[in-house]
Amino acid sequence: MKKDLPLISVIMPAYNAEETIEKAILSLLNLNYPKERIELLIVDNNSSDSTVDIIGKYPVTLLQECEKQSSYAARNLGVKVAKGEIYAFTDADCIVDVNWVMMGIEALQKADLVGGKVEFIYSEKKTSSEMYDSLISMDNELYILSSKGATTANLFVKSSIFSKIGLFDDTVVSGGDMEWTIRASNSGYKIEYSNAVIIRHPSRKFKDLMAKGFRVGTGFINIWRKSGLSSKQILSNIFRLCIPTRPYYIRKMVKRRGTTDMYNKIAQVWLVAYLSKLSRITGILFSLVSRRNKNCLGLK
Repeated sequence: MKKDLPLISVIMPAYNAEETIEKAILSLLNLNYPKERIELLIVDNNSSDSTVDIIGKYPVTLLQECEKQSSYAARNLGVKVAKGEIYAFTDADCIVDVNWVMMGIEALQKADLVGGKVEFIYSEKKTSSEMYDSLISMDNELYILSSKGATTANLFVKSSIFSKIGLFDDTVVSGGDMEWTIRASNSGYKIEYSNAVIIRHPSRKFKDLMAKGFRVGTGFINIWRKSGLSSKQILSNIFRLCIPTRPYYIRKMVKRRGTTDMYNKIAQVWLVAYLSKLSRITGILFSLVSRRNKNCLGLK
């Protein structure tokens, strides 16, 4: 029976992750899957804290991407080294469910790529920023439905796809996972969502949420450009981002993905939503004036 199970390569990039990496590794070591049929590849990306020392304490394979500061470069190194028939991607601040791999394999029986469910962990005093983060972040169900893309926080991929369409774009700070999965979908590979493939992620507080918004914003232009959008369409998307989200849509998000206590803080969550939009717009504007994107809107 064990010989019939596919070899799985788990690929996890890490950068200055000393606060979360140990719990992430322990969850991987606790997977309900034969140890001899899984390889755990942790790719350090020039950490300056104790991340490497922590990784070294556990029976995992430590790789180091020192040439390029990019989580996608780190993932690419993992892909190049991996031997598995299936690649399972997650992040250094995620805790995987004990049945994560088994459910991922099952879901791949009907698809080529599978984006899984991300559940959120809140602090003892759940803030409006944490609430909003859990409503909009890493929503693989929505990403797959709307754009045929998914996030590498929880992604299973048949390894052969990389040899056909290439690696992640390691020139971007954010959005490389969405760009790659959309590229795979556009190449004819089937992507599906599974709520049985579960990881857990800490919800972000205000400062981290704004930093994330900026980082995500810097990747938007690249995603839009590679999706074939015209300059006019890109400008239209930027304009729409400037419009505050209506409270109605906040309530709708809470109904779909939130918890009942969030209804009592709709106004606070709405404010965080608008500030998060502004942080993304700032990231977009930053990317527009950077050298690598100056020509995407016909700028010289």
